[in-house]
Amino acid sequence: MGRCKERIPIILEHIDWYDFILKSGYIDALYKPKDTGYLPNINFPPRYIESIILKIVKKCKINVNQIYAFWLDNPDLRLIQVLISMDIIENVPGIWFYCEETEYMITSHILKPELFWVSYGKDGDQELKHILLKDMETDHIEACLRTQKNMHQYYRKTMEKIMRIRKLQKLSK
Repeated sequence: MGRCKERIPIILEHIDWYDFILKSGYIDALYKPKDTGYLPNINFPPRYIESIILKIVKKCKINVNQIYAFWLDNPDLRLIQVLISMDIIENVPGIWFYCEETEYMITSHILKPELFWVSYGKDGDQELKHILLKDMETDHIEACLRTQKNMHQYYRKTMEKIMRIRKLQKLSK
């Protein structure tokens, strides 16, 4: 099982490249003390750091179609790993390497966590898939509401709202 391809266009459509690079920890990793295996710790002026981020952002924006294509071919990679593989950023060791783009999108309030439902299929024997709640089948939502007693209230309320809207739409036809 791997990461789902469905997240890729959603992330690339909504990402704030500057904020993502800044919050990923990449810049911090780039300038850590040498004794920890990183580049020397030099007090760079904020404008210099900003210029580095802006160069990366420009590369990302110019190459967004290539990033999209490469990432679709390699959906198990995190976005940071895609940028490294495409030589958009340097491969510098550090925890930033494991930055989950979906986690970034949620914690930065770009996407709401209740938009995604993780599913292993009707019988729980299929490959992991992230589904937008609005794209779930009505039967699937009903089954989740009936069987997932410990589901977070955000999911339950959102699913119930989707069901009410669908019922109203059905009645109005």
